Amino acid sequence: MLATHSDVDAAIGLAERLRALVAELRIEGLEQTVTVSIGVAVWQPGDSCKTIISRADDAMYRAKHGGRNRVERAPQPAVLL
Repeated sequence: MLATHSDVDAAIGLAERLRALVAELRIEGLEQTVTVSIGVAVWQPGDSCKTIISRADDAMYRAKHGGRNRVERAPQPAVLL
C-alpha cells in the first residue's frame, strides 16, 4: 500500500489499524484467526521503487520473525555526504 502525504506516525497508525481489522475478521469454515505482519518504510531522497519496497519487505519479515501480527518500521537508510 502506498500512503502519500503521510508522515511516519500516520503510516504506522494506518498499518496498525489494518492489522487490527484483519485480526477481527472471522471467515466461515476457518477456525484459525487470520493475522498480518506489516512493514512500513518511509521514502527517502534517492529512493527508487525497488529500494523502498525492499526496505518495507525487510521490515515485514522482521515482524514475522518477531512474533507475527505486528507492524515493524524499516530503519532509515544512512545518508552519505
